[in-house]
Amino acid sequence: MNSLFKNSWKLYREKFWTIVSIVAVSLIPIILGISTVFGLFFKELLVIANTGNLSYVPYYLSTIPEGVILGTIGIIFLIDLFFTGALLGAIVNNIKPRKAFGIATRNFFRFLWLTIIELIIILIIPVTIGIVLPLLGISESITGGLVIATLIFPGILFSVWFSMAPYALFKDSLGGLKALKKSKELVSKRFKSVFWRLFVLGTFMMMVSSFVTSTLNLPLLSMILAPFGLIFMLSIYKSLGSVEPTERSADNEVFEAQKTEKI
Repeated sequence: MNSLFKNSWKLYREKFWTIVSIVAVSLIPIILGISTVFGLFFKELLVIANTGNLSYVPYYLSTIPEGVILGTIGIIFLIDLFFTGALLGAIVNNIKPRKAFGIATRNFFRFLWLTIIELIIILIIPVTIGIVLPLLGISESITGGLVIATLIFPGILFSVWFSMAPYALFKDSLGGLKALKKSKELVSKRFKSVFWRLFVLGTFMMMVSSFVTSTLNLPLLSMILAPFGLIFMLSIYKSLGSVEPTERSADNEVFEAQKTEKI
């Protein structure tokens, strides 16, 4: 585990300015979005600023059409997906930002489809239970318990199984179900090991993000540090034996050692 973190940190430092460049470009739609909101609701924001009364906020939000809200959420999701694809493209293929944006563009719909499939697989069981059981007259307490149980256990199982699917897409050019199948095949061989590594990574990244955002009040720094998680997961993907020998770099001896390492 220590060598995995060290190697991931090394790769992160090597790609630091590439990451910074992509994050910087990702700020453009954010700034444009904030500017648009400010322009559309200038009068309302001015009232809130002058009065200091935040009770106006729910009222103003209630006047916004649901279609606008859902559309905004959808746009934010697609923008985030695109820049995540750019980061994955740069990290996985060791390329410059411009080429990474090209890869993100070419693979956008494949990445979108893969993400939708993952969401459906992870959420379809609890959502279906939550909708169907009440219609059958089963009590809400039982329904709620089953929803929570099916959300937690299958959700964790599927999340770990398919966690490597984006890397199968951007590294091995596998899309949709093939990427999911590849991920499951790799992870199933060392499920416990992958689970605990992802758990440690998630805990570590949450602690870092909380400290940087809340304590240091530097949300931009948190955005720059976040791709470390993508690099760490790439290290896991490589350690599972997904990379062909001809594509391996000199420092991948560490990854080979991970195949026999037990946490």
